[in-house]
Amino acid sequence: MKAKVKVDQKGRKSVIDACTEPCAIEKGMRILGSKWKGSIIYHLKDGPVRFNDLSRMLGGASKK
Repeated sequence: MKAKVKVDQKGRKSVIDACTEPCAIEKGMRILGSKWKGSIIYHLKDGPVRFNDLSRMLGGASKK
């Protein structure tokens, strides 16, 4: 959906009927935004890894 922009007499712009759903990039960042998810996904990209091996690869992550 394309947003409509309204300009008032002083030249200020405001958005009318903006899409209320976040864009795909924002959704992805919300999912992957935690501290360890990106690193975990990176280490699992080539296939399954045992939990203890993954824990060693990550370094500072606790086992909780």
